[in-house]
Amino acid sequence: MKEVKQTIYETEDNKQFFTKNEAESHERELKNTKYFKVFCNPDLMEGRGFNNTLYFGIKSIFECHKLFMEEYCIRKFNSKIAWVMGVQPIENYIICEIQSEETKSKDVKMLDYRNINLENFDVYNNKLQRIKHEHI
Repeated sequence: MKEVKQTIYETEDNKQFFTKNEAESHERELKNTKYFKVFCNPDLMEGRGFNNTLYFGIKSIFECHKLFMEEYCIRKFNSKIAWVMGVQPIENYIICEIQSEETKSKDVKMLDYRNINLENFDVYNNKLQRIKHEHI
């Protein structure tokens, strides 16, 4: 029997890789991902807050992650404006950028700026279903 020593590369999120290329690729992906919390499904009876909170990660090589998140929300929720009892306008959703640590025990939907999933996501029950990508 002989003892074998192997180099292991660890990224900033504590994931381990056996090759430097895999570790560097993962680190680039981490740097290109930003996380968002979206408050949605507003109370349209009295206008008191939102009924759901969703978590998203956006992967993008561009520095406009929030813009892609806004595009997703406009397509998903149809409008930035909702109406309380049909007479008072309020925000239909609110987007907040968050740190990745806030998503640890959450159900995070990962989106790529090139492929935004607009179908098969039950917003009101916060459940992911079958994934289908659509090109923006």
